[in-house]
Order: sequence, then structure tokens, then C-alpha cells
Amino acid sequence: MTKREQEILGYIRENPFISQAEIAEKANITRSSVAVHITNLVKKGLLKGRAYVLADNMYIVAIGGVTVNIEGRSQSELISNDVNTGLVIQTVGGSCKNIVDYLNKFEIDVELITAFSDDFYGNTIIDACKTLRIPIKSSLFVPGTQSSTCISVYDDSQENRFEVSDMNILDNISPDFIASRSDVISGASALVIDANLREDTIDYIASNFEIPIFVDPVSISKSHKLVSSMGRFFAVKATKREAEILTEIEIKKYKDLKSAAYNLIERGVDQVYISLGSGGVFYANQASCGRVPSIAERTDNDSGAEDAFMAGIVYSYLNRFNIKQSAQIGVAAAKLKASEYDSRSPGSLAGIPGDGRKPRDPAEISSDALNRIVFEAF
Repeated sequence: MTKREQEILGYIRENPFISQAEIAEKANITRSSVAVHITNLVKKGLLKGRAYVLADNMYIVAIGGVTVNIEGRSQSELISNDVNTGLVIQTVGGSCKNIVDYLNKFEIDVELITAFSDDFYGNTIIDACKTLRIPIKSSLFVPGTQSSTCISVYDDSQENRFEVSDMNILDNISPDFIASRSDVISGASALVIDANLREDTIDYIASNFEIPIFVDPVSISKSHKLVSSMGRFFAVKATKREAEILTEIEIKKYKDLKSAAYNLIERGVDQVYISLGSGGVFYANQASCGRVPSIAERTDNDSGAEDAFMAGIVYSYLNRFNIKQSAQIGVAAAKLKASEYDSRSPGSLAGIPGDGRKPRDPAEISSDALNRIVFEAF
């Protein structure tokens, strides 16, 4: 969507019955130019029919993991087989939860489909989603089991030394359960899924819903679940190592990135994004490819930045940006995440001391903040 189209859409939002002559006067352009812009907005699905009915019922569905993260951060060098002094921090995270949280902040309606139980961690997830205004009414409640949890240990340089994740509750999200939520899913403008789901559930989703699917492998060990459905995804966002698993191509040089990306495109993927860490992001579709450099310093919240990147490219799809712009916006969203310092969701354990730094005001992580960085990137 161009800046002029955004301007005209703003006038129509204020008054859906505004005339083309009035828009022309406000925008200081000719009436014929207004007619062309309105035609383009209709073609893009942003206006519907007469009286300029806005396509405001657009929403995104995300299906995948929400987890309670328990982080142990050592204040000195880790010593094996001993008690290490440090901080223990509890947060509510998970790829899909983080993505819909950011889409929410970018003023996009969302629906999160996940699974949780009636245990302490399940109640923590519910409370966090309520506070963040993330709808979970279509999710699966599985009483008597354990909600998703992940334990991470960081050394004194804030390097993640290891993780143990229990997301077995997501195995209850079966093809039959997805079929029971088909009305919600089918009405979405786009669908985000992660590889925490069962492989047969991923196959069912990819085969039965004719809407663009954005997919995140989430880890090297789970990437294989996506292989059989690869031709039915609209966009794949992967790390370099995940891309190697998906394509069986070792990535050492720039030409290897192109080979891996076009391997996925030849198999039916429309857009490919390969995260290169501090090296930025490689992007590709049938028409073009390239690299967008990183604009954020490395932080101890890089995984959250990956999720913010995904939110950025979904935002870009809804606004009809081209793939290079989408990659730039994804990197801009990741920069917002990195600059936040502390993305800890409501539900953190009380009484955990911080290091004195002030977290960014969550209200600043918004569509306006994204737009400011987008315009700088362009």
C-alpha cells in the first residue's frame, strides 16, 4: 500500500460516505487520481463495494506453542554438579504467542489456538493472555496434564548453555481438533503455524485451508515436520541451520543461501526468509532475492526478535508490501523487540531483582513505532 493510499484510506475510515471530490480536496489531488487510488484499494481487498466499506474484519490466526519459560541466569561462571548463584526468571513465551502479541501491538486482530491445562502454568498462560488481550477462546483445554514449559540455563556472559522443553500437551491438537475450528481458521486473512505441532496436524492444515500460511520451524530438531507439506506454505522463515535441514543444502557462502531459498521456492513456497543473526536476513521469491542487514545489536532476547520478525512480514503481507520491503519491515520489528530490553510477559515470578535498567514502555511497541522505523528503512 502506497503512502497516498494510506492517506486516502484514513479519510475513508473517518467518514465512509466521504465523496471522491472531498477526498481530492483534502489530499490536494485531482478527482480522477482519487478514483484510481480507490480502484487499487478495492483490488487489494482493503475496500469493499459501495459506501467504501472497509475490510476491517481482517484477522490473523496463529496455531502453535505457548509456554512458560523458566530461565536460570548465573551471575558467575557456571560450575557443573553444583548450585550456581544467579537469577531465576519466569516468563510466558512461545513462538506463536510472541507473534500474535506483536501483531496485536501493530493493531491487527488475532486469534491464538494453542493447548493448556488446569495446572499452575496453565493459569499463568491464561492470565498473561488476558492481560495482553490475546484471544484464546478457540484453544484446547486439556485438564489433568501439564502445560508447556521450557527450562533454560544461561552463563554469566548471557549465553544460553542448554534448554529442556516439554510441549507434549500440543500433541492433543489433532487434525480432528483443527477441523472443529475450521470456521475460525477459514475466515482469517492469513495463518501462522509453528513446528511444535504434530506432523500430521501440520499436513492437515496445509492441505485443507486455502489461505496464506506463514510457518516457523522453531528449532533444528522440529524442522523435519515441515518437509512433507513444504509446497503448500506461502512463507517460510528459518534460521540458516533450519534451512539446511529443510533443503539438505549446506550453507557456507552467499550462493548457498540462494540455492537453499530457491530449492524451497521450486517446491512451491512463495516467500523465503533466512535469518543470519547479526548478518541480517536473506530474502527470496520468484522475482528477486537479496539481503537486508541487521539494524539491531545482539541482545539476550534474540528468539523474541525472531518472532517479531515474523510478525513484521505478516504485517507486510496484509499491507501488500513487496518482499524486500517485507524483509526490511521484519528487521525493523526485530529492532523494536531488541530495543525493548525486557519483553517479559505478565505472569513473571514476583520478587525477582533486576539489574536497574528500565524496561521500555510497552505502549511504545506499536504500529506507529513500527512505521517510524519502516520509513527510516525505506
